[in-house]
Amino acid sequence: MSQVEGDVLSALVSEVHGMTGLEAAPRLLRTAAVLVEKAGYEIARSERTSRVTQIILIAAELDRLGELFENPVAEPIGESRSRRLDAR
Repeated sequence: MSQVEGDVLSALVSEVHGMTGLEAAPRLLRTAAVLVEKAGYEIARSERTSRVTQIILIAAELDRLGELFENPVAEPIGESRSRRLDAR
């Protein structure tokens, strides 16, 4: 890693540690999604592995969670997500 890359990542980590509150959660999750997705693409460029699919799916889930926290939908008490999915 170059000095510039290290400085950029250090600055990002400092910014992340400074973010607080519920408003920060969606931005942090979406930032994590972008970083995880980028890691997946870099792995795909250098290796052939089935792990890339898993990494991209994790990134998509982080992005989905960020959206969920940004636009919360009230979930009925006691009703799990898996039960709602089964009903579809």
